[in-house]
Amino acid sequence: MPELLERALAAHGPQVTADLVEPLTLVERLVLHELVTKLLAHSARGPVQGPARS
Repeated sequence: MPELLERALAAHGPQVTADLVEPLTLVERLVLHELVTKLLAHSARGPVQGPARS
């Protein structure tokens, strides 16, 4: 991943999570995950690969 993108994610990721995910209940988070996964799997660009985990 390009360095600039890595820095942007590190800087803004926690705030995005706080604003968009923390207000959701556990069940809502699970439903959101399933929906986003389904949308990405059927994207015209093909399945999206997540970042490599170490």
